[in-house]
Amino acid sequence: MVLENFRRGLEVTALGMGLVFLTLVVIMLAIYLLDRIFRDKAGERATPLVDAGATEGTVATATDEAAAIAVAIALQKEQEQQEGDYYEEIVGEVVMVASIEPGTGAWRGHGRLRAMQ
Repeated sequence: MVLENFRRGLEVTALGMGLVFLTLVVIMLAIYLLDRIFRDKAGERATPLVDAGATEGTVATATDEAAAIAVAIALQKEQEQQEGDYYEEIVGEVVMVASIEPGTGAWRGHGRLRAMQ
């Protein structure tokens, strides 16, 4: 009886682990196939950003992008300061939580007795 339960437990464990790894392999293959389908080709690179105020053929560089982001952040901070601080600190009080004493341990003793039977 005990050996049969142990064997059945091993079978269920092996089946569960096998299904988990099979699922991971299926997900890996799906990611691989999607990567192959939607991968950029060597000649099909994304077009660079073109500066609207520049002459034709001039391209916006990374420093131009960084400068634009910095200006946007500075403007946002300035606008927030002009509108005022709407975020006030939330004031709360300290509350003591009542602790429950474990008691005599009758349930623990009952569980031990059932386990020994």
